[in-house]
Amino acid sequence: MQTTYRDKLKPAFTLGQDAVRKQKETHAGLWLDKYIKTQEKGSEGRQALVDEVAQLTPPKAYNLFYKRWEKSIVESKAKTHEAHTKGRMAVGLGDESVLETSIALHHTYGVPYIPGSALKGLAANYAHQRLGNAWKKGSPVYLNVFAATENAGYVVFFDALYIPGSGFKADPKNHDKNEQVLYPDIITVHHQAYYQGDKNAAPADWDSPIPVPFLSATGSYLLALTAPDLNEAEAKDWLTTTFQILANALSERGIGAKTSSGYGRMKIEEVDVIPTSTKEEEAQKNAPPPKRDRQHVKPPTVGGELIQEAKGIKDSTILRERFHLEDAVALLTYREYDPLDIVVVIGTDYPEAANWNDGNIHRCRVERIDEQEEGFVVYCKPVQKKNTQKNKKVKG
Repeated sequence: MQTTYRDKLKPAFTLGQDAVRKQKETHAGLWLDKYIKTQEKGSEGRQALVDEVAQLTPPKAYNLFYKRWEKSIVESKAKTHEAHTKGRMAVGLGDESVLETSIALHHTYGVPYIPGSALKGLAANYAHQRLGNAWKKGSPVYLNVFAATENAGYVVFFDALYIPGSGFKADPKNHDKNEQVLYPDIITVHHQAYYQGDKNAAPADWDSPIPVPFLSATGSYLLALTAPDLNEAEAKDWLTTTFQILANALSERGIGAKTSSGYGRMKIEEVDVIPTSTKEEEAQKNAPPPKRDRQHVKPPTVGGELIQEAKGIKDSTILRERFHLEDAVALLTYREYDPLDIVVVIGTDYPEAANWNDGNIHRCRVERIDEQEEGFVVYCKPVQKKNTQKNKKVKG
């Protein structure tokens, strides 16, 4: 009787799921999608799955694939640099997954990577916002590098692949020790009902925190760019400039999710981060703030309630330094007034305000007002939204 491929695989199936879990070179992407323990429900099952996937090491076949890929990149005359993660990286966190979170893994080998589209989007956004009018979206130099819908750019962004052996090693002196590339992480949601839009569920200290497990990556990645439609001299200039933009963007902003918490920061080898602001911008930044005419500014009254008038401020660094409010939990704007004239402060006595989303409308009651030379500082106490539904009388 002829032995079929299925017959050869039968011993592996008969071993059961637990035996498969002991194989440390299993495809991490398949494990993440297929091997959740059904006997463990809710967050416990998800946490167990994340912990198991984090223990996997890249398959040996990936090393051979990487060498072939690197050789093909060199032969295509692409310019390459190594990028090293400074901490953790969470690319693809919002992708479709059996969990509430995901991570970008190579389809064939299950190792983390950075899609070229993510690198291009990060560099394009950074250039548009930080490099002045010459790099605004739609400008000639912007289109030369990043293109638009109707035309292609000169620079091609390759996927950045994980460099074998660059993951964290518990014993750096032992080169035979398997490196760890993926790590288990936790997002803790403190006020789930509030974030889901329940208007009657205001954030409170007694809300139960809900941990959401996810995977993050570490290690080094090979970045590759090419400009096949340009001559060698022109290609060198454009690729050098693009790598410089990437170096600044990865260092200052990071890539992937949770960059505001420090995730995704990277350093590109042999490419220095340079200041992007002009001398005029630096002069304006270091100049003392101008005195403002507050003759017509009318602050709120003590004891009054600010309703539908206070909105969270996204970037409050300058205000915190100007009014010496480094310890404030939250800063809000008031009506149409510039926050340099009137800034609303939620003090450390009300830590729940730390969970307020920037830009959202909040309400609070004025406790005191400090008039400074720079402007009015209004200290407020958060007020929960009132239930506007009228009480109905019960007959009986």
